Amino acid sequence: MEQTVLAAQDGETARKVAQTNAGIEDLMRGISTALDYIQHLLEFANTAGETQDSLMREIDVRSNNLRAGLDDTGREIENSTSVAHDVQEATRATVAAKTDAIRTDLERISAELETKAEGANKVLSAIEDIGKGIKLLALNAAIEAARAGDHGRGFAVVAKEVGNLAQSTMQRTHEAVDLIDLSDVTKALRESMASIGNDLDSLGNEIEGSLTTLQERFANMSERLSDISEHNQVVFELLAGSKDASARTRGKVTRAHNDTKALSTSLSNATLAHDNLAQFLKSHHLHDDPTYDRLADIKARGKIRIAIEPAFVGLSFRLKPNDPLRGLDADYARALAKWLGVECEFVEHPWDLLTELLFVGAKPGAPTADVVWSALPPSDFYKGVAYSDTYTYLNFALCRRAGNTAINRLSDLDGKVLGIINDPVAFQVLEEQGLRWADNESNPGGIAKLSNLIAYSDQTRLHDALADGAVDAFAVDQPIFHWAANNPESPWHGRIEVLPGNILPLPYYYTAAVAAEPASWKLLCAINAFIAEFRGTSARAEIEKLWQGQALEHHLTYKDEAGNLIGADELATLYHAHCRKFGIAEC
Repeated sequence: MEQTVLAAQDGETARKVAQTNAGIEDLMRGISTALDYIQHLLEFANTAGETQDSLMREIDVRSNNLRAGLDDTGREIENSTSVAHDVQEATRATVAAKTDAIRTDLERISAELETKAEGANKVLSAIEDIGKGIKLLALNAAIEAARAGDHGRGFAVVAKEVGNLAQSTMQRTHEAVDLIDLSDVTKALRESMASIGNDLDSLGNEIEGSLTTLQERFANMSERLSDISEHNQVVFELLAGSKDASARTRGKVTRAHNDTKALSTSLSNATLAHDNLAQFLKSHHLHDDPTYDRLADIKARGKIRIAIEPAFVGLSFRLKPNDPLRGLDADYARALAKWLGVECEFVEHPWDLLTELLFVGAKPGAPTADVVWSALPPSDFYKGVAYSDTYTYLNFALCRRAGNTAINRLSDLDGKVLGIINDPVAFQVLEEQGLRWADNESNPGGIAKLSNLIAYSDQTRLHDALADGAVDAFAVDQPIFHWAANNPESPWHGRIEVLPGNILPLPYYYTAAVAAEPASWKLLCAINAFIAEFRGTSARAEIEKLWQGQALEHHLTYKDEAGNLIGADELATLYHAHCRKFGIAEC
């Protein structure tokens, strides 16, 4: 009897221990789930911090360039001032010399005129004497006439004298003409004026040359100032990105702090810890049930939440507020939802943060996304995600402002500012193609050294940045600029150009992404099945033609990328191990 009681007590104790252990295991699993959530927040905050660091490095480079530009401009202004002073002195000396020459010529002409004037005075004096003599003779003739009476013969003598006097007057008149002849003076004056004209022409040419030199100097100054203006514009772009990254970092750290505090409070009472933890997980849309399956959850709720960038022109965008999203990715995402038999709910978020939504909601209390379908190239930069098969291939295109024929290939970007999307894969492929910037300028094999590389997180600024001159060119996925450049409905139509071909040896490609967790394996398998089936349809061909001009075919997948990326095959291993661990029937 006692043995039976003891056995019953032992059984009860074992049962309680088992219940306790099970409760502790559930609690620990819940805590682990909550801590994973907080860890994701902190990882994303760290990623935002890295982005900010990269932007600050670019700002530092641009600031140094700006400082160098200001120094060069200062020296140019100093040189221009010195040249202007030299020109002023040279002009002053030249004008003084020409003035002296003109004064000398005028003084010489004046002296000649004075000599001629003196001669003229002598002649006039002689004429005056002649006049006096004639007057006297006339008087004598009158007297003689009065006396002559019959004796008028005396008039003959007077007449003779008057004739002689007249002859003398004519002779003196000729002498006067000769003496006051100013033809030599006129000739000298004309020659002097010609010389003065030549001298003034020479002076004009010298002044023109000096002004041309000044004009060139100031043109150089204008170029310097234009460079400074360009530097400032790039700095503003970088500062805007840095400000955005800083705000993201602060937001994530604050959110992690608040959630950590809430979790600590929920676990402070051991009696209520289990219920409080369950409430914490529910409020954050976290699932600690090992049997949770995301595909089943999607079908049960009748809706799939797809994380997407809402300002990706050509991929997922609106021209007018409140319009439905359109574009290559938006069309593919709706086709997936239709294939699954559920509604498509877009979770709109900045592109470079989309994979974060697979683990945390866009804001406190918001549910996570089920899948990212938004121009995502597979990369080991994105942590904790699993990639689908490739759903589209595309060219990685070089774009320029309309008519800027100086840019035709990557090597033309030396000293230029290049814009890209804040995509780690884009950085990698551009480096592989030989572009160098602040972070990799010492690496061998470069074909062009960029003035700056600006990575844009705000997709609304891509097209304006190129069209308005904030960047000289843009390296971008072709669908993002194809529609914008070629469709008359586009506000950038005729302002930007997509250069033909691919700047990479192989096509770019996109995949969808889910959280690399066992609960997402069946969903990823369903996505791959959809991609395989949809590839051969006319609907897919129409999407590709509309948004990038043509459908490209290739065989690249996530397995061709470095970093041991996870896809359906790798996630299957995690799923089956999970099922074995928790005794879940596999299917």
